[in-house]
Amino acid sequence: MIYDLFSVPFYSCRLNLDNSIIEKYCYEVKKKDKGRVISNEGGWQSNLLEGYMPELNDLFKEMVIKTNEFANDIGLVTPLKLSAGWININGFKDSNIVHNHPNCLLSTIYYVKTNNKSGQIEFQNPVMDLMAENVSNETVKEYTNYVSGRKIFSPDNERLFIFPGYLNHYVRPNLSKEDRISIACNFVRDY
Repeated sequence: MIYDLFSVPFYSCRLNLDNSIIEKYCYEVKKKDKGRVISNEGGWQSNLLEGYMPELNDLFKEMVIKTNEFANDIGLVTPLKLSAGWININGFKDSNIVHNHPNCLLSTIYYVKTNNKSGQIEFQNPVMDLMAENVSNETVKEYTNYVSGRKIFSPDNERLFIFPGYLNHYVRPNLSKEDRISIACNFVRDY
């Protein structure tokens, strides 16, 4: 009998939102905010979003609902609250290096604007370094959840991903002439 001793939960769904309003707002923020460099190589990442943002209200409401449902399903104490959020705009050849989101239970990424060349996102198995010694193309018949070091997704517009903040991930370079826009948020326990 096979047992799943430890698992990394991951959630994906589409949200039915007006991305044109969100996209316009992202560009407005970029005009006013010089941004910061955290994991971005090129591109622009906003400082933490603060204040009244009616253009993002529907998105944040959906994130809170979906994140709390997911947290409950995987056995976390709820409610969770949104603790930090920021905008990413990656232009041609811009990417994000391997990183995680410390000091939170769950993280979200919502895709405002993407296309099939705007760069995939790769999530890394937390034990990938330990697996590397023995797991390779020579020893694996088929890459499954048990023997994969990474999972790669090609996100599409209106896609929401929810995952543990500790999960390393990076964004491959945007090979499109159009910007890739996403909004990332972290969630913590709401005491």
